[in-house]
Amino acid sequence: MPAPVPADRILDAVLDVWRERGYEASTTAEIARRAGIGEVTLFRRFGDKAGMFAAAMVREASSLRDSAPTLSGDVEADLLAVATAYDGMIARNAAIIIDFLRFAPGVEGLAALAPSPLIAINQLARVIEHHQRAGALGGDEPHTELAELLGPIFLKRLLAEAQPGVMLTNDLESLVAKFLEGRRA
Repeated sequence: MPAPVPADRILDAVLDVWRERGYEASTTAEIARRAGIGEVTLFRRFGDKAGMFAAAMVREASSLRDSAPTLSGDVEADLLAVATAYDGMIARNAAIIIDFLRFAPGVEGLAALAPSPLIAINQLARVIEHHQRAGALGGDEPHTELAELLGPIFLKRLLAEAQPGVMLTNDLESLVAKFLEGRRA
């Protein structure tokens, strides 16, 4: 009996195909080929195409949640770690995010996933909340502040994805420094 195929190998294939082709044009045959398995294995593991994509999306949200920094006590270093983790996730997944926003509402297995990225966002907002409670950071409600910090990263990455050839960079150190202006307690 062959060894079980690691789920990460399958989910990596799902994400690669999704990034390249989008949800609608992705085929289970291509995902199976890239994962080095039969299509039947995909369906046994995930039920259907939406189940595969949902599992991949949950894994990506979990990786962002898991990359939340260990609090150092240095508000600038902690916020830079948050921005870096988020920027890396957005850089890897901008095409998927655009596609997800476009197709998720109409695909039953994906529509249910809309709240899953919030788990990761909540973890990142806790960094801001920690520094607010410690008196190192002022400002508004932690999620609002997180949106202020991460919004430019999100917008630049999605614009660059939607407009090939447009070079938008994220200088994360400058972004954090600007964010902290007037917010340090």
